[in-house]
Amino acid sequence: MKSMRTNSGMSSLGLLMLLVVVVFLGTFAFRVVPMYYSHYMLEQTIANLDQPGAALNGMTVSEMRESLNKSLQINGINLDAREIEIQKTNNLTTLKYSYEKNAPLFFNIGIVGNFSLEYVSGN
Repeated sequence: MKSMRTNSGMSSLGLLMLLVVVVFLGTFAFRVVPMYYSHYMLEQTIANLDQPGAALNGMTVSEMRESLNKSLQINGINLDAREIEIQKTNNLTTLKYSYEKNAPLFFNIGIVGNFSLEYVSGN
């Protein structure tokens, strides 16, 4: 039978290291997840504009920008629709947007996310 001394469980140093890792991963998640969530919301906002009742191909570029601005504002996305490149050729409408998102992690260390979005709407 082993003594109680050898079966005492996790040491204080081990517990401290585990706590440091958990705090780091939690901080990282709280900084990174909002960046990806806003990109996902931007994709959904653009896709929702191409509904049968308000198809992108039936709109002019200025109507698309106005509708996009309203949708972005409703969804809480801080973006100006003029920054999204809109191209209309024949029966295709293409919306392109590339951007970087910065998030501070701790002290002078930050996270940079590069996002690119291309949506093609056609009949």
